[in-house]
Amino acid sequence: MGILPLALGTLLFSADAQAGGVGLLTTAGTHQIRTYYYRDDGEQGIDNQTRPNFGVGGEAILGDKDDRIQGMMRMYVMRDLPPTAPDLSNENTTDYGFTFPAEHEKAPSDIGTLQVGVQWGMWGDPSTTQIVLNSLIGSGFATTDNLEFFLAEMGGGVTHVLNETMQAHASLALNTRFRKRVYMGVSGFAGVRYMFD
Repeated sequence: MGILPLALGTLLFSADAQAGGVGLLTTAGTHQIRTYYYRDDGEQGIDNQTRPNFGVGGEAILGDKDDRIQGMMRMYVMRDLPPTAPDLSNENTTDYGFTFPAEHEKAPSDIGTLQVGVQWGMWGDPSTTQIVLNSLIGSGFATTDNLEFFLAEMGGGVTHVLNETMQAHASLALNTRFRKRVYMGVSGFAGVRYMFD
C-alpha cells in the first residue's frame, strides 16, 4: 500500500477531535510597503516604508490543554494603514520636480486573514505557565484592494492558565508577506482561549 492512500485514508477517516479550544485575539504590528515617485525627467524612485497594522479575530486550538504540541488556526480581520507621502529628502528637489500617486490619501485596507500552524511548548508546564514557539502559514485572502498575499510567521510567546477552562496567551512574531516580492514585518498577538477536553 502506498504512502499517499494511507495518508489520505488517515485524514478522511480519523476520529473527531475531542480536545481543543476556541478563543478571541487581538493583533498589532508593522509591515513593509513600497511607494513610488517620479522625477520630471521620467526617472522612477522607490521609498520603502514601515507602516502599522492592527486587527481582531478568533482562533481554534486542536489538542488537549495539557499537550505541549497543539494545532492552531487563526482567522482575523487586519487593517493596514496606507503609506505616507514618499520621503524625498535624499533627492535633488532644487533641479527636479517630483510627482507621485496619491496613495497616502487612500483609506486603510481591511484584510481577511487565515493562518494554520503549530504551537510548540518549549519550557514550563502547559497546565500553568509555559513558553511557546508558534509557526504559522496562511494568507491575506480577502482584501479591499485586490492585493492578496501569502503570509508566514514564526515567533515566541507565553501561555498562562487562568482557571480550569480559560487560558491567556501573548506572542510576538516575525512575519513575511509575499506578493511579487518579500515584505517583512512584526506582529504581536494577545487573547484568551476557552479550552475543553
